[in-house]
Amino acid sequence: MHIRVREAHAHAVRVESVEAELGFRRILGAKLGVSCTALLVAPEHVQARSLRNVHTQRRESMASKPNIVLVHGAWGDGSHWRHVIPALHNKGYRVRAVQNPLTSLPEDIDRTTKFAEAQPGPTLLVGHSYGGAVITGAGHVPNVIGLVYVAAFAPDAGESLGSIGALRAPPAGAASVQPDKYGFLWIDPDKFHESFCQDLDEEQALVMALTQKPIAARCFGDQSGPPAWKNKPSWYQISANDRMIPPETETFMAERIRPRKTITLQASHASLASQGEAIVSLIEEASTALM
Repeated sequence: MHIRVREAHAHAVRVESVEAELGFRRILGAKLGVSCTALLVAPEHVQARSLRNVHTQRRESMASKPNIVLVHGAWGDGSHWRHVIPALHNKGYRVRAVQNPLTSLPEDIDRTTKFAEAQPGPTLLVGHSYGGAVITGAGHVPNVIGLVYVAAFAPDAGESLGSIGALRAPPAGAASVQPDKYGFLWIDPDKFHESFCQDLDEEQALVMALTQKPIAARCFGDQSGPPAWKNKPSWYQISANDRMIPPETETFMAERIRPRKTITLQASHASLASQGEAIVSLIEEASTALM
């Protein structure tokens, strides 16, 4: 009886292994433009050469394009770019998303600066929301060749997020921001959907709300240094339905930095999630213009 059980288990393992191999070869075949059957009957050295060709083509593609470093904003982390990363990766870009501590503007700039410096070759920085203030400071790194602002702050020297916010009445989402006793700010989870990402479905909004990363209140008072956008080419995306940064404030910042291109999306503050394709297109346009 035990022998039969072991034999059945071994058979199941073999079936799973074959299915996994077939799945891999289907994917490889699609990339190479050949059938799965052709790969099954091809000698091992031919299959190995085909796999090497895929890797070679990807390396050549990455060599002709800048690295993309994605910088998240407040109340989030690198996973906020989940609708952008796969598309850029599949287009042959070397994509990385920094994970900032959100403890102070200088500390976040330092983390992103070191991250950008570590990238091999020309690099494009893309910042969402508070991440725009971060790339404004980190963009001075020599290998950074351009900046893309996604519904983001773009401060000038001596400005803070607080001083920019004071230019207009607080946006609707500001009422949902709550401090804790440790000096960090949170968005009320029950109001996250309506405040931050009203154009996402409830499930996506729930995950964002319950995995949010708080930002230190001091980040809104930290003053920005000399802005990289005065020396580096920039692109800007305005969210027309933003409830965290007034669209008028985004327009003001976009006009001031004189980007090579500005686009306006009918989107919430979370345009990187709700309008991922448009954000990818903007990043690609910036990439093409710079290389």
